[in-house]
Amino acid sequence: MKLYVPLLKSCTTRRPLSQIHAQLLTIGLHRDPLLSTKLLESYSKTSGITAAVKIFNNFTNPDSFMWAVMLKCYVSNLHYKEAISLYHHGLLYRQFEVSSFVLTPVLQACAGFYNMPIGRKIHGRIFKDGFDSDVIAETTLIEMYVRGGRLGDAYRVFEEMPVRDVVSLSSMISGCIRCGQADEGLNLLARVDLRGFEEDRVLVLTVADACADMGLLKEAKSVHCRIIRKRSEPDEVMENSLITMYSECYDLESAENIFGMTSMKTVVSWTAMISAYNRMSCYREAIIVYNRMLESNIEPNEVTLMGVVYSCTKLGLLKEGKSIHGFTLRRSIDPHLSSLGSALITMYSSFRKLETCFNVFDSIEKKTLLSWNSLMAACTQNVSPEIAIQLFVQMMNKGFLPDSFTLASVLPVCGHIAKISLGCEIHGIAIKIGTMTSTFVRNSLIDMYCKYGSIETALRVFDEINTKNTVTWNTMISGLSDCGFSENAIKLFEQMYYQGDEMDTVTYLNAIKACTNLGSLSKGRWTHHKLLVSGFKKDIHICTALTDMYAKCGDIRMARQIFDSVPDKNVVLWSSIISGYGNHGLISDAISLFMEMVDSGVRPNEVTFMAILSACCHAGLVEEGLYYFDLMREKFNIEPDLDHYVSVVNLLSRAGQINKAYEFIRSMQIEPDDMIWRALLNGCHINQRGDMVRVIQR
Repeated sequence: MKLYVPLLKSCTTRRPLSQIHAQLLTIGLHRDPLLSTKLLESYSKTSGITAAVKIFNNFTNPDSFMWAVMLKCYVSNLHYKEAISLYHHGLLYRQFEVSSFVLTPVLQACAGFYNMPIGRKIHGRIFKDGFDSDVIAETTLIEMYVRGGRLGDAYRVFEEMPVRDVVSLSSMISGCIRCGQADEGLNLLARVDLRGFEEDRVLVLTVADACADMGLLKEAKSVHCRIIRKRSEPDEVMENSLITMYSECYDLESAENIFGMTSMKTVVSWTAMISAYNRMSCYREAIIVYNRMLESNIEPNEVTLMGVVYSCTKLGLLKEGKSIHGFTLRRSIDPHLSSLGSALITMYSSFRKLETCFNVFDSIEKKTLLSWNSLMAACTQNVSPEIAIQLFVQMMNKGFLPDSFTLASVLPVCGHIAKISLGCEIHGIAIKIGTMTSTFVRNSLIDMYCKYGSIETALRVFDEINTKNTVTWNTMISGLSDCGFSENAIKLFEQMYYQGDEMDTVTYLNAIKACTNLGSLSKGRWTHHKLLVSGFKKDIHICTALTDMYAKCGDIRMARQIFDSVPDKNVVLWSSIISGYGNHGLISDAISLFMEMVDSGVRPNEVTFMAILSACCHAGLVEEGLYYFDLMREKFNIEPDLDHYVSVVNLLSRAGQINKAYEFIRSMQIEPDDMIWRALLNGCHINQRGDMVRVIQR
């Protein structure tokens, strides 16, 4: 039996673990409590929670230690709700002895699930059963209250602890920083008087990490000063932590200075600097540092290569990215590692290499939720929504539970491909596994229901969100507008404005779009006024939307005024104003603007030509319309689509040139659809050409 314990600990993949499991079944040792506990621990780490649950459920009378390990397995796999349910079941039937080993993972589950009521009950049991002197249980209580945003409760637990160690102190200080009371945390650190530097070092590292997470530059510098005062000799771990801390506080100069002063640069130091450059969007500098690292004969690790792959992705360097991929294979750096594999999938996805993404995914032996998420995101980005849905189903069948990122990626896909039944099922899964607390998931649900046209359900999800962020408001306003409820969209925008919630450019774009759809000039002017009052700088997108809104709502003078105020006009803005003049019957102005656009060096696109053809059609300018139709193909090499053909057929048939319109249809290089024939038939009725109607019907 002693032989199998180290073997189980060393298993990192499912295949050898399954072989050892089979041997234990053969010789009858699978009933040994210690080996079974090690088995479920190993399965939990290598292949998800499903196999671990099966071992636990099949074991007769598991002891308290096995219960504690099973609870820990649930928590490490983020199955917080299941951990709490298992604890209550065991407690109800008295199947384990309550101890700090059992209570600690349950408290962690309460923190992860943000279930403070149950956490408080467990706190009461800790006090009742005399575990309030247990440092591990008390420290976990502090962490639970901090994650739940209850700093006062955490502080009370800390103050009442009979014995405090460096871990509990670290938890309390970092908790103060994360809850927005950085000064209190640093004051607590200043009052610390520990005898050994090693203990103080742990505290300072903890606070440095907390400052990095929160991006608190002033506090970060304070921690750095403390390190300088306390430190007697160079410390690699401290220096690397400081590089990371300053980079996450967006102080690249300080990170570079510390890196430059580091005497013994290790792979961790180089990797920290590469990550710092990536964080500041200095991707070329990150690659330069990587090359310097190789010149220094320092072997990169998986994290280093992930950083460089990210740099290549951002810079669009496919050749260099492939070189990194090849490097991992040549240097025997495990290409099957899930994190590096996921980074490679993301890189190849950005270059539209979906087949290569699948090849990398297939090579990952120990697939995790991250690798599944990366491949599903690749399919979504490469316009393969059906494949993304298939992958989601496969992932679920293999025992992986989705996280908020998975659901936020898959739910919009259900809306795009009208898989509302699947979307509802995923909504149910989100409720079941407790991810409905995620704003990302709720926003994705709103988006999905809006795309399917189920506005009532979308509004119900929207109303259930107590703290709405800007994206939540934007998604609901856009959804209402797209589904034909523009008046409701404007009312929601007004509510958002008067509540003082933060708005961005997208918010105003959605509101302007709703005013355009509604054709309400008064609402459009009101929205424009609020935009100016709010101090937003008008960018090209806002100006284009305003130009389009004023033109479609009848104020072409204001539309032109906004158009003229933009110094660098793009093709979208030009097309918008040309269309506006055409719709107002100002054909000569529309044509003049088109010529001015071409003379300015802006190349027209399909939408521009559609605008000028529509203008000619409204004015009955046959020769001009045919001229621009030929110009589109001959000078600008733009192939007309069905809308362009419909516009020409309308132009000819309304002008009474029915025979010419019919010949034009017969000469089309694409198959005419119902809209083409309907345009011709409409011209026949206007011009009383019943003879041609009979020809068409034949």
